[in-house]
Amino acid sequence: MREEPGIDLEKSWHDGVPFHVSHFTDAEGNTSMGLLVGLRKALGGGSDSSGDVHWIYARCRRCSEPLLGRIDLRNEPSLADDGETWIIRKGLIGSGQNRCYQVVEVTLTFDAAKQHVMESEAVGGELISREEYEKLKEEFGDQ
Repeated sequence: MREEPGIDLEKSWHDGVPFHVSHFTDAEGNTSMGLLVGLRKALGGGSDSSGDVHWIYARCRRCSEPLLGRIDLRNEPSLADDGETWIIRKGLIGSGQNRCYQVVEVTLTFDAAKQHVMESEAVGGELISREEYEKLKEEFGDQ
């Protein structure tokens, strides 16, 4: 008797840590593993064109290097204590080109829909616009 087409999750172990591998069974009974597809998606292989990504542009206070950070709005924000907003803390470190390894800690608070930044703070640097980032990136590359 052949199984119906569908997805089956199998629990596996890697270095003592459990993870799930999905198997897809098509109408002919052929089974394929979705591990690589899932891994690609998990590592950011998907498109950033959706509203699931927020970019952070900052400048280091110590060396003025422009910094870029990516936030995956589906996975990274945590529900704030008020139970309505979302918060994320992200540490940005530059290339070390000028022997500066200052961490710029960015804290953002998003609305309930994770669409708008309600509050922002940068310790060890400052938040800048995308245009400022592009300009600084060109200037910094010339040093």
